[in-house]
Amino acid sequence: MVAMPDTLQEERLHLERAGDPRVGPYLSVSHLPGLVIALDCIVVAAIGVLAHVALLPFSPVTVEYFTFAIVFIALTNVMLLSRADMYSVNAIMRPISRSDFLIVALLTAFLLLLTIIVTLKVQDIFPKRWLAAFFVFGTAALMAERLALSRVLQWAARRGIVRRRLLVLGTGEQAQRFLGRMRNIKPYFTEIAAVFDSAQRPRRAEVEGYPVAGG
Repeated sequence: MVAMPDTLQEERLHLERAGDPRVGPYLSVSHLPGLVIALDCIVVAAIGVLAHVALLPFSPVTVEYFTFAIVFIALTNVMLLSRADMYSVNAIMRPISRSDFLIVALLTAFLLLLTIIVTLKVQDIFPKRWLAAFFVFGTAALMAERLALSRVLQWAARRGIVRRRLLVLGTGEQAQRFLGRMRNIKPYFTEIAAVFDSAQRPRRAEVEGYPVAGG
């Protein structure tokens, strides 16, 4: 286990005393796709169930058909969104610019379901009003969920609750280019924790605005 340099230990203690949220527990960015997939499934499935409860009487004869249809739509939608790279950080944080993918994915899932329904000749079981309500309100709920999620994640990023911390080793030309690009593009949830330089040459005080610590 590598010991933390004294300068970083002192900085961490100072931030802890100041109550800075960046030194507390946080959620890794790598967990975001899984969480969003789960949310998408839950939202779409919930709309399907609510549409059935609101529009159709309960029947034990058809409940298995509707359960299959709801689960099929929810899972197929997630698979299509995954293929469209809608679970990347940029897509999650920019739902409005990628809203067409949300609509097309859900529409494609419904068209696939309709193909199965017609092929199996069970179209009489699924009323058109339920399918229409499921699609329209499912699309609206999915877009609202993504928009609300992006706002929550922006707040979490400012508080340091969701983040990805990077350690940069070295202060050479490649490290300088990398740090300069990080400073310019400002990727979501990413922060430079420290820059280490263990070379014997005189150590630089900072690189691209980031302080340099010992290796």
